[in-house]
Amino acid sequence: MANPFSADYGTVSGQSTGFRGGPVRDDVEFRALQDRVLATVLEINQQTHTLQQLYQQIGTSSDSERVRGRIHMILRSTVEKVQGTRPDVEKLTRIQQSSGDSVQRLAAKSLHQQVQKSGNIFNALSQNILERLQEYREPPRSQGSLSHGYLDSG
Repeated sequence: MANPFSADYGTVSGQSTGFRGGPVRDDVEFRALQDRVLATVLEINQQTHTLQQLYQQIGTSSDSERVRGRIHMILRSTVEKVQGTRPDVEKLTRIQQSSGDSVQRLAAKSLHQQVQKSGNIFNALSQNILERLQEYREPPRSQGSLSHGYLDSG
């Protein structure tokens, strides 16, 4: 019996289908690209949700050096993640513009829109956070000691 995982899709009426190797590899690469970008979108959305919760604490009695430290850590790591994904997003753009496969084009377009939407929400929230941090330059002092902030957890 033939290998069911072979990249050769056989022949039709004695002529080759032209699907030997290339399309399987392209599809696998596209799916890997899609998975990486989607994972980044999900991470951006998760970090945005966490930042929204932390944003609510700035300037309140819940504000602390620990909250501000988490905000800066999340902002920095998310920006680094987005920058690291930029080459994948550029590949998606090229696929969206030039792929002969309409399914891939539509998937690339949809994923590209998700990246843009998540990025825009993250950027707007980041700007709001920075403005609020400027407004409340230091966390309010509470009854507990906040002198070491988030470094105390070590």
